[in-house]
Amino acid sequence: MIMKYAEFFQTVRELRMTISDSFLPLCYCIYISKDLKKCVVKSNLTTWDMTDVSYFILVGMYKWQNFTYMNTRSVTLGFFNDKLDPVNSIRFDKYELTEINFSGDTFNPYQQNSPCYHVKGTSTGQSLSIEHIPLANFQQVLNIIWEAESKK
Repeated sequence: MIMKYAEFFQTVRELRMTISDSFLPLCYCIYISKDLKKCVVKSNLTTWDMTDVSYFILVGMYKWQNFTYMNTRSVTLGFFNDKLDPVNSIRFDKYELTEINFSGDTFNPYQQNSPCYHVKGTSTGQSLSIEHIPLANFQQVLNIIWEAESKK
């Protein structure tokens, strides 16, 4: 069954609600252009003009409790291609983004929203260290990957 974008996003909303009432409304959608050099980041679960999009990334946030403290944690809900199919990685010429993990920072290790982008060379397996760039600034991540691409 081919799903339309509006149906897809509604399904994601419903899944988030059934998985846990701990999921927060904040959700990031990162839309990556066909040339993989530009992106648009939306901080809510909305559709976007997919004409120039090759991949998009969904990141959600949920709350959890540590004794009496309420904390939040971001989680990658998935990488998808422009046909809404889940993909394992976002492939560039010589590198691929395989995962986004989240950790705490020095000042508050329990609020786990600081991203760590796992990028590795497709032929060498060499990793790029890209950390602590907020999701809202994902364009910087693309710039770092393309800078590394041009050096090889």
